[in-house]
Amino acid sequence: MTRRRKRYDKQFKIAAAKTVLSGEMSVVDLARELDIKDSTLRRWAREYEEMGESAFPGNGSPKVNKDYEIVKL
Repeated sequence: MTRRRKRYDKQFKIAAAKTVLSGEMSVVDLARELDIKDSTLRRWAREYEEMGESAFPGNGSPKVNKDYEIVKL
């Protein structure tokens, strides 16, 4: 049985990162509550700390250059 990878929006990641960085909850406890890996939560916190509100751009899919695709066809 294969599991689909969950996707989380930018607001969810920022809220989780802020909670970790504020010290309100431990990484392990919050990860358990959100049902995500603690390593993922640590990465989100690190990215948010380094990049601020510009962290987590896009939705994980690369942008496609439409002109290139038209020429290719």
